[in-house]
Amino acid sequence: MVSVMITTFFRPSVFITMNGIIKVFQSPTFIKLLAESIIKKDCPSFSFVQVEFLGNGSYFVLYMAQSCAILLEIQSNITKISMKQSVKKCLEVFYRFDIQPLLVILCVDKISSTVRSLLSPSLENSHWQIFNSTVWAEKCLIILKDALNSSSSEDELNKLDPLVAFTIYFSDDELQKQKLRDTGNPFMRDIHDC
Repeated sequence: MVSVMITTFFRPSVFITMNGIIKVFQSPTFIKLLAESIIKKDCPSFSFVQVEFLGNGSYFVLYMAQSCAILLEIQSNITKISMKQSVKKCLEVFYRFDIQPLLVILCVDKISSTVRSLLSPSLENSHWQIFNSTVWAEKCLIILKDALNSSSSEDELNKLDPLVAFTIYFSDDELQKQKLRDTGNPFMRDIHDC
């Protein structure tokens, strides 16, 4: 079952953008890139379940495989309050499906210093930050938009982690988006083709 929950009123012009975003979230290419970025070995095939748009501009997108769930959150400003909302959404997935989801938060703008101080670098990927979540999620990854710096070479931009490319794609940073498009970043191209 596919569902879209919109918890706030949007102007018609925003609906066009939302329809494009939903199309990306439902794209098999996007889902496969997302899942394979997180689960390196024996990655199951995930399906889109639902997307929820919240009034604060954040999105929660749920993907399910047979015994695994990925909860993707697009968040502009990560704060203690937004992290409480993330915990709540993870618990909703747990109570509904009896699965602790892998939570992936794409931070498309800012992160508060109080939350940043709680992060630790991931040993798996230098662009990922880990938030201790063992009670309410299988893992909580936070990807910051500022993982890309101005001195990144074209080769580095083309080998950029897919989750960082997704974070930039969902951000309002047109300069970084254009830089990735100009260098032919494969993930930006794949998302654009969705």
